[in-house]
Amino acid sequence: MYNCDGMLFYPGPGGTPCPSIRLENIRDGIEDWESFYMLRDYADTLRTGGPAAGSKAAGLLQQADAMLDVPDEVVKSVTEWSQDPELLLKTRRQLAELILAIKKLVPPEAYQQLCGARQAAQLRREREMLKQRAAGAATRPASQAAVEAR
Repeated sequence: MYNCDGMLFYPGPGGTPCPSIRLENIRDGIEDWESFYMLRDYADTLRTGGPAAGSKAAGLLQQADAMLDVPDEVVKSVTEWSQDPELLLKTRRQLAELILAIKKLVPPEAYQQLCGARQAAQLRREREMLKQRAAGAATRPASQAAVEAR
């Protein structure tokens, strides 16, 4: 059995689009995903600070590593996660507080540099993948490429 029709927007007053709860949940999930990436990047930036960062940093990095290894009680797999809203909100709150605590210890330019390097590496990987796909397509017989395109 399916809930509703799967639409993300519904017609609102005067024809203005009205978001569905489904769309709001998707947005929340994307924000959570991005928050974990931010935590990883801030933690890695703090980690590169070396011993000068101090014992406070070591404690925060320990917490970050534990948070990034998401407990099974929160999310076990892509199809199994907690249905307890309080647990999910608590985890989200802890994540935000940890990002803010680490952010205070990280110079903004160091964070931007790490993020820029990660984005450049990702772009290189994507370009290499596309080159490999293009090279593979060029070596396949036209009849095989047509079958694969279907």
